[in-house]
Amino acid sequence: MVLESYDFLLYASVATVILAPLFFPASDPFLATMLGAATLAVGFIARPVGGVVFGHYGDKIGRKPLMLLSLMMIGVSTFCIGLLPTYAQIGIAAPIGLVILRLIQGIAYGGEWGGAVLMSVEHAPLHRRGLIGSLPQAAVPLGLLLATGMLKLAAAVTGPEYMTWGWRLPFIFAVVVLALGLWVRTQTIETPEFKAAVAKKGHTRAPLLVVIRTYPREVACSAAVFAVSQCIYYLVIVFAVQYCVGTLKLALSDMMTTVAIASFVQIFALVAFGALSDKLGRVPVMLFGALGLILILSQFFSLLQTKDITLITIAVTTALALNSAFYGPTAALLVESFGPEVRFSGLSLGANIGSLLGGAFTPMIALGLLKAFNNETWPIVSYGVMVIVIGTVGLILLRRAITARHHATT
Repeated sequence: MVLESYDFLLYASVATVILAPLFFPASDPFLATMLGAATLAVGFIARPVGGVVFGHYGDKIGRKPLMLLSLMMIGVSTFCIGLLPTYAQIGIAAPIGLVILRLIQGIAYGGEWGGAVLMSVEHAPLHRRGLIGSLPQAAVPLGLLLATGMLKLAAAVTGPEYMTWGWRLPFIFAVVVLALGLWVRTQTIETPEFKAAVAKKGHTRAPLLVVIRTYPREVACSAAVFAVSQCIYYLVIVFAVQYCVGTLKLALSDMMTTVAIASFVQIFALVAFGALSDKLGRVPVMLFGALGLILILSQFFSLLQTKDITLITIAVTTALALNSAFYGPTAALLVESFGPEVRFSGLSLGANIGSLLGGAFTPMIALGLLKAFNNETWPIVSYGVMVIVIGTVGLILLRRAITARHHATT
């Protein structure tokens, strides 16, 4: 999951500040930035498709083969982005090619998250599912940390040539990441829960249809829950960086350092909150995260507007740490929401719909609100709080659905 997160989040890190001016006409900087954010959204739009396809076959033939395929797809598409000519070189073919490669990334990543979570949680003892399930979650900031480090290294090595060709190096490096990932994946074994489900009931013929018919409430609620962490994450690592660089005129290198520090802290926060959810329960830990996120959002942009990089780093780090309280236990919660015979399809569908609703359009919505309200940030805060409230309601309803289903089967 670290390797796939590197590929997917590398793109997110540079979509608006680097790729937008290179792959779209520069006559209108705001339009170019919005189009760059739109290509970020394309990956999210493709994720539910990947979740459906990979979930279907993951429930039929197993988790491992699909994880190998998703890794290949995302690694090759990222590598190709590093070789893609810019708008100045080939015109309209450049953004078209970028969108196609981003679609492939999104489809692959849509199948990846569910598979990685299941390979972890289905191997874990029941009393450690929160902790073990948080490990693939922690791989996300670790992948971002690796991506940020490679971007900073490329900038340092290529200097003034960074915007010309230096930005390509982290994308081309994906081929090394791919080779390492394939070696790791080939060493894994199929999960015992999937083997037991197949031995008991056989392969489910149409797992997606079973999910839609049997678990509609769980899918809807899990989407609302997953949307929260995605909204806050991309509000912080994409929009906030763009806001600080584009509006507040801070150095991109400083913001990359800030994101790297916050991501490092988030790795440990995700694991800690995942483990805590094994002791206190998923819902109490996640409710703490929701309340904390509302509080930090109320002060987040005020801290950014100080232009003090120390205060900005504290704000970004605190936001991602509190987001970890909501995101860390999510993997175990969603696994517990669906039966093992359709679990890949169920949690992939719910999580990827949540990613689409919460993450895909958040940078674009925030940019649009900033422009519409003359650089006022309170509408952006209100949008974030609305997503958190909806997700919290979804969390409570999902817990009730899990409890009711458990009572019905015992």
